[in-house]
Amino acid sequence: MPIWEFECLECTTVFEKLYLSKEPGHPECPVCGSMCCKRLMSASNFELKGSGFYSTDYKPKGRVREDKDVA
Repeated sequence: MPIWEFECLECTTVFEKLYLSKEPGHPECPVCGSMCCKRLMSASNFELKGSGFYSTDYKPKGRVREDKDVA
């Protein structure tokens, strides 16, 4: 189940909640008990580490890509 970040529109408390996106309504604010909360867009914790990816990585062997000039 994904963790979503919500903000209460009444007391401006920001909180996280395990919440399915297909559940009806919004969760209850843990501070004031209001049901007037909006879902926030938060940064992902996805991170690529290392030297990077190259065009030669994961390419099927024996297959050559031909770059053609576009006029």
